[in-house]
Amino acid sequence: LDGVCEGAFPLTPPPPQPPPGLPPSPVDASDCPLITRLRDGMPVTVREAALTPLLQRQLDAHAAALGGRGAPCVAVLLCAGRFDGLRSPSERITLLRPFAAAADAAARR
Repeated sequence: LDGVCEGAFPLTPPPPQPPPGLPPSPVDASDCPLITRLRDGMPVTVREAALTPLLQRQLDAHAAALGGRGAPCVAVLLCAGRFDGLRSPSERITLLRPFAAAADAAARR
């Protein structure tokens, strides 16, 4: 979350709770809250959907900086979120999501 300061971050409140006696709404994996820290160390809770465009922008900037130079590289997303909307901007950058891979493997059992 480099370059993001308190007050500028796209925080999203959690979804409202259903009234007593009603079942909870189905959970959308892209709407799960994630806890992280800003550069100054301040903890924040954000929605995965709010983080995805910020992460995509960072991947895109990295790909642009690489241009046509250098060897292929790997970007590893070390986060409990799935970030299904996140895409590698270049065939030279492999995007690894270990948490999503582990969750998929566990679901197949």
